[in-house]
Amino acid sequence: MLGLLLVIDLILDRNAASQRNLAATVRPVVGVDPQRAQTLRIAQGGSRWEYVLRDSMWRYPAYFDAYVQRPRLDQFLRSVMSSSGSIIDDDEHTAQGFGFGDAGALEVEILDAQRRDIVAARVGRGIPGALGSESYLRKMAENTVFHLHANPRLALDAQAVPMIDRHLLPQALHRGAIVRVSFPGRTAEVESMWREDLPPDLTGPPLRGPTYRWRARLAGMDTTCVDHSVYAYLSYLTRVRYDRLLAPGNLGRTAERIGVVLLEDDKGVIDTLEVAGGDPAVVRHRLARLTATLTSEQAGLMFPVAAAVLDTLAQPSIYERAAPRTQGVF
Repeated sequence: MLGLLLVIDLILDRNAASQRNLAATVRPVVGVDPQRAQTLRIAQGGSRWEYVLRDSMWRYPAYFDAYVQRPRLDQFLRSVMSSSGSIIDDDEHTAQGFGFGDAGALEVEILDAQRRDIVAARVGRGIPGALGSESYLRKMAENTVFHLHANPRLALDAQAVPMIDRHLLPQALHRGAIVRVSFPGRTAEVESMWREDLPPDLTGPPLRGPTYRWRARLAGMDTTCVDHSVYAYLSYLTRVRYDRLLAPGNLGRTAERIGVVLLEDDKGVIDTLEVAGGDPAVVRHRLARLTATLTSEQAGLMFPVAAAVLDTLAQPSIYERAAPRTQGVF
């Protein structure tokens, strides 16, 4: 009898050890291809956000169909859908100890093209803290708690609606290199600028660097620009961010119209930016179908004076001060 009990005890110990090893095994936690995601719903505290993939671009319909920062959203999806982790608890009575009921916890629901749920989960505390690189995750209707080797909340920024792309020229609208900028109706300052190819120099070694220069028309006459000053202006247009979106449509009956900026890229695609003055100024981006506000200073810099493209700019330039460069992953 004693021998039988010892055998049973040994079997139980081996089973327990096997279960511990299984729990500690690193594996895909959700294991769903992020490419299947078409709708992302996130809830945190009393806030809820829904993002929709449309025409290969993520949008936020509840805020005038705002564009979304694709790198952030992709990171969020990868963190939830394709990250690995290990089981650390499967007791429903202790699961709340991992932060699933905290104010900072996330509820995540991801739908496919047929509007079917493919992921439903809660993200608890970060490990070791809120901004730690790992977190706890539990699938809806399950008690098992995973130690996820990712923290989805790191993809969320501090905006009222996380992950909104506030660039006046949305990054999702992939454009080619700008080769012409026109300001219809302007005669007092710069009327237009364009990139002009340089003739090849057949007498010396191949040129290193640009094989073109920038030219401008001012008061009906053509002149050569300082290339770096033009690049500073073009870079400014890609960096400047709006303060808030408005309902798409007219710029406003009482607004003082400043002018129009036409941006043509090397593929022949033209962006039209219509600018109306005021405080704040209002800009309508026709290609992106968005209307947004900028400060009056930011709007004014969209129309360069002659010195801004014909002379070398002081550093930091007027464009750097109005739209500072940001550093970081996103």
